[in-house]
Amino acid sequence: MDKDRAKIIAPTTERWVLEVYRTIIETLQGFAVALLAYMVVRVSELKRATSPMP
Repeated sequence: MDKDRAKIIAPTTERWVLEVYRTIIETLQGFAVALLAYMVVRVSELKRATSPMP
C-alpha cells in the first residue's frame, strides 16, 4: 500500500533552488528549439527567394 502513496517533499531551500534551476533549463531549451525552427524557416525562405523561377 505504501508504494501507491505519493511522497510529499518538504519545501527546503535546496528544493527551491533545484526547481528554479530546472525552470531556467527548460525555458532555455524551449528557446533553443524555437530559434532552431526559426532558422530552418528562414533558410528555406532564402533558398526559395534565390532559386530561379521556371
